[in-house]
Amino acid sequence: MVILPKFRREGNTFFAEGPDCICPICEAGKVIPISSCKRKSIEIDGESEIYEIPVGRCQNSECGRYHRMLPPSMVPYKHYSAQAIDGILLGIAQSDPSYNLSAPSASSIRRWKAWLLSYAPVLIDFLKTILGVLLSVRVESTSILSFLASSYNDLPAYWFESFICFCVNNNRMLL
Repeated sequence: MVILPKFRREGNTFFAEGPDCICPICEAGKVIPISSCKRKSIEIDGESEIYEIPVGRCQNSECGRYHRMLPPSMVPYKHYSAQAIDGILLGIAQSDPSYNLSAPSASSIRRWKAWLLSYAPVLIDFLKTILGVLLSVRVESTSILSFLASSYNDLPAYWFESFICFCVNNNRMLL
């Protein structure tokens, strides 16, 4: 999978636009859209939407892999949108009336937290870059989630989507 840096949306269909995507596997070939597939996403209003997203193929003859080309609002291998997962992980969804989600199971939330914490070193470096400050967060504990929740209003609104995009497009697969 690759995250599209730019896309055009018409209804529930996404189209690749802008600069070419580079294959995150071989890092040599361009990923060119060749078809599309359907993808379900649960949005912050609780509604399930089915989107049509491009499927691209790496033009490198030694690779030739297929990649779904996701917009930044979709998280690879997750049914909830990036904004929904962000709000649930940081506890914002419980207090914000704009989140009208049917609650995911406790085990899903535990897995999401473990998934995010497994990327803690990368996440801390990423946050240092976008915030431009030195963070003193202990990677061994869940304090990174506490930090994110406490400084949520200081973070750019797109921080989670940008982080997912950075990881996926740099071959740091998110499972």
